[in-house]
Parts: sequence; structure tokens; C-alpha cells
Amino acid sequence: MCIFFRLLIAHLLSDIPLNLFASDKRSGSVARRFFVLGLHTVIVFLTTLLLLVDKLNRTVLICALMISAAHFLIDAFRLRIEKQVCPEPLEKASHSKRVDFLKLYRFVKDPGVVWFEPGFRSWFLLNVLDQCLHLLILILAASYLTRVL
Repeated sequence: MCIFFRLLIAHLLSDIPLNLFASDKRSGSVARRFFVLGLHTVIVFLTTLLLLVDKLNRTVLICALMISAAHFLIDAFRLRIEKQVCPEPLEKASHSKRVDFLKLYRFVKDPGVVWFEPGFRSWFLLNVLDQCLHLLILILAASYLTRVL
């Protein structure tokens, strides 16, 4: 299987079903949020290693560490600007996956109406930026690993 698709599957697994701390990353003390973000980063690292286990060597291990570090920085950046960009109603939302999927479903169903809801544009564009940065890192890592392995 192509290395990029393995990395993409690892990213999707760790960011959607295995992202057990989505709401905890946004609440509590700074130390608690940092700890929970660190746990999420460990899950990203282990998921990446699991999907590349048949190619495991020092280079793959270092790339998995770099992908995880980049994931940590991107998520930390997102959480930092989320409070400044998103208005009050979204900031107090539960940030559960179910709520987020319902927002996306409503957007796909009727983009014109949902787009003008307060805070939706900021929330949507922040998610798009977040995922584009993650994909950029995965593309860079996959292109490097494809040449080296």
C-alpha cells in the first residue's frame, strides 16, 4: 500500500475515532490541556507506527516522531487561535465529534443557510486550515519516505 495512504489512514484514525480528548483539549487548566494534547500526540505517534510497522527502521521512527511533533504544534496553534477567531457560542460548545459532524452535514445539505450562521465560517475555515496543514506534513513525510525506503 502507498505510504501516503498509510499515513492518511493513521491520521484519520487518530484524529477522528481515537481522538478521545477533543473537549478536554479546550477546557481546564493550561497544564491539563497540555497533558491531554500530549496524550493525543502519543496516539498519533503509535497509530502512525502501527500502520508502518512492516517498514519499521530508524528513518520511519524519526519520521513518525516528526509527524507527531508537527501534529502537536498544529493542534496547539489551532487551540490557541480558536478562542480568538471563534465567537462566544462556538467557544462554549461541547466540541464533540457528533456536534461537529452535524455541523458538516447541515453544511453539505444546505450550504447557503449554514454559512451565514454566527461563527460557522470561522469554525469551518479553521478546520480546513488545520486539516490542510496536517495533510501538508503527511505529503512531505510520504514523499521523503518513498524516496528513502
